[in-house]
Amino acid sequence: MSEYSEAYRRRRPDPRLVEALTHHLPSPPSRLLDLGSGPGNYTALFAQRGYDVLALDKSLDMLVDVPDTFAPSRICADADCLPLRDGEVDSVVCILALHQFKDWRTALRECVRVSRSFSICLVVFDRQSPQEFWLTDYFPSVWRNAYSHTPTCTEIAEHLQSLSGHATSITVFPISRDFIDMWLVAGWCRPELYLSAEYRAANSSFARADVTEVNAGLRRLEYDMRSGQWRQRYGGIMNLTSYDAGYRIITTNRRR
Repeated sequence: MSEYSEAYRRRRPDPRLVEALTHHLPSPPSRLLDLGSGPGNYTALFAQRGYDVLALDKSLDMLVDVPDTFAPSRICADADCLPLRDGEVDSVVCILALHQFKDWRTALRECVRVSRSFSICLVVFDRQSPQEFWLTDYFPSVWRNAYSHTPTCTEIAEHLQSLSGHATSITVFPISRDFIDMWLVAGWCRPELYLSAEYRAANSSFARADVTEVNAGLRRLEYDMRSGQWRQRYGGIMNLTSYDAGYRIITTNRRR
């Protein structure tokens, strides 16, 4: 088991993301597929809201950590060939996993196929977002490679609309100052977070990054924080209550 896999298990889901997603979903106790669920952190939060949740991931190592209460609902499979009947679930949620699938277009087709109400809710990163994160000054390849293979939000939304026959919408999901989950931008106003080995180990972008570059960036960041140069350059960001770092929620527009 990799260090990343072990650290990922310790990540905590942010309930505010689930709150934002449920506005676009059929009401519980409808059946929901959590596609690319990992260890089931968000699966558990949806279940607590009353949804009948299926957790699906290609990694059996991750699925074994899905809470025991969901044991009958764990499925190990690839997103491009879901072992579900047509219309077997009411809706599909996919949180920052679309870019990890072998063929995102095929995965979307499968999502539409298994959703009886064509209710699809995707959390993605918009690589065309004009906002540039200060992290690039310290770890340029980490940010550059994080979602380099991710299709644009427009491509995803247009393809989803053509598959489902329903109009799609794109909503900004800003990251709060105290965002709990260890996303790459979670420390936008907490630079000390990136000095934490535990945080970096739980983030796939850092886990895949060049060690030499990361170590050099850490030294620079730590020095700039101690000397006050970080606050001098980026201190204005501390006045924000939330930050648009490029995360988007793409949904099919349908009546609840």
